[in-house]
Amino acid sequence: MTIDPDRRIKGHSESKGKREPAEDLENTGLKKTHKPEGGLIEAGPFKGLPLPLQKKDHTSLLPYVGCNEAGQKATLEALATHPSPIDPERRVHLGFSVWFNLDLMAVTKPSYGILCDFDNKIMDIYGGIGECLVKSSNPREFARYFEMFLNENCQQLFELPPTEIPKLFDIHRELTRPGSWIASEASFQVIKNLSQRGHLLFLNLDITDKDSFLQIAEWLHHNQLELDTLYTSNIIDWLKDELQQQAYILNLKTVSSPHTRFIQAYAPVMHRRGPKQEPTQHVTLGTDNIRLPPK
Repeated sequence: MTIDPDRRIKGHSESKGKREPAEDLENTGLKKTHKPEGGLIEAGPFKGLPLPLQKKDHTSLLPYVGCNEAGQKATLEALATHPSPIDPERRVHLGFSVWFNLDLMAVTKPSYGILCDFDNKIMDIYGGIGECLVKSSNPREFARYFEMFLNENCQQLFELPPTEIPKLFDIHRELTRPGSWIASEASFQVIKNLSQRGHLLFLNLDITDKDSFLQIAEWLHHNQLELDTLYTSNIIDWLKDELQQQAYILNLKTVSSPHTRFIQAYAPVMHRRGPKQEPTQHVTLGTDNIRLPPK
C-alpha cells in the first residue's frame, strides 16, 4: 500500500478550489458535442446524468461482487484519519466495481454516491443492492435479502447453483468483517440514508468514454458539488492500449479537483510478467496526482 507510514495521503496539492469543467475542456481540446446514449435523467438529484442501470454491450461470464485488493484496511484508515475539507453536503463519491465502494462511502460519508461498471451483470447486481436497501432497516435484514437475491439469480449471474455462491461471495461474513459497511449499524445507515434520499446512482459507464465524464463534470459544476473520492479498482490492469490509458487518465482528471482522493489498484510492477498477484490499492490526493501506475 503506497500510503506513508503516518497514514498521510500522498501527493497533497497546494492548489485551492475546484477547477471549472470548461477549463478542463479548454486544456484538453474536448468539446461538449454528444449526449450519452440511452437518455438522461430528467428530474431529481441526478438530473442531467445518464439513466441508471442501462444495459449496453458487455456481459461477463463471472461478475465479481467482492474486493480482493490488498491494502483495503490501510485505505479506509487513511481516508478516516484525513477527512475531506469539502463541505459534507457537497461531497460526491464516484467509483467502479461493487462492494468496496460501499465500504468506502460508509467511512467518507458523501452526500452523493455514483457507482459504475460497464458489465450488464453488474447492473443486475447493483439493482439487487438497491432493492435490498429499500427493504432493509438494519444490516442483518440486508444480508438476508441480498442472500436471497443472489440465490434466486445465481444461474443467470454466475451459472452456479446456490450452494456455490458463498464460495464466490459470503454475505454473512460481511456482517463481521472489519471495514465492511454492514459490519455495524452506523455504517449501514450511511448507505441506507443515501438510498432513502435518492442520492445513490448506478451507472453503466465505460471508464474510457469521454462524453459520459463530461456529462458528470457538468453535473458537478451545475450543482456546485465536488468529487471527494474516486475509486477505479484495478481497471488500469486491463487497459493495455495506450489510447485507452490516456482516455482513462483524462476522464478521471475531468471530474476531479485538488481535493479529490483517488484510489487506484494495480498489480506490483515486479510481478506483472510473472505469476498473477493480487492488485494493491494506492491513494493519492489532487488532480495532478491522477497518473498511470509506474512501469
